[in-house]
Amino acid sequence: MCFLSDESSAVVKLGNQSSGTGETDLVVYSGGILNIEGGILEVDDQVHVLSGGTFNMTGGELYVHKYGNGTSLSYYYPGNFYIESGALGEISGGSLKICGRESVNNYHAFTILEPTFDFTGNSTVHFQHGVSASHFNSGIYVVDGVVFQNIVIDKPGNTVFVMSNLDIENGLTIETGSTLEIESGNQITVGH
Repeated sequence: MCFLSDESSAVVKLGNQSSGTGETDLVVYSGGILNIEGGILEVDDQVHVLSGGTFNMTGGELYVHKYGNGTSLSYYYPGNFYIESGALGEISGGSLKICGRESVNNYHAFTILEPTFDFTGNSTVHFQHGVSASHFNSGIYVVDGVVFQNIVIDKPGNTVFVMSNLDIENGLTIETGSTLEIESGNQITVGH
């Protein structure tokens, strides 16, 4: 079990954090638990919660793929933020921030395959540039049943592609210079 307390000054950094490809991942396996109640957790590359693993976030900040280099998406690296079918947990507060690599085949930067993985309370998902000078377009894919509270797109000069239906309870913000593109056959519903 990993637990990041509600101390607002707590910072945990995983990965190179300065140069190179930043190939450090945080994987929560079956029976494992990651709780974030406050502070900041920065992961240089990918976060995967596998079937039977649990991720709960009630406050603080998780910044995935912060430095913006990282590995290309593939079978072994299926998403920068990846929730497998059968994973447990919820994000009920705080900010989940992601830079995100470009989509490759059916692999996307932000992927949720478990329909009961909840976003509640005042949680916000931010898509934004990483620290690296290289910025990528990125994709979102979630199964039906996943409901977000707030999404912010802040990737000036790049596009975030929506590859599935998105339900957003409260707000969708697209910052200046950023683009959100809904792919054919998909829809976004805001404020239902």
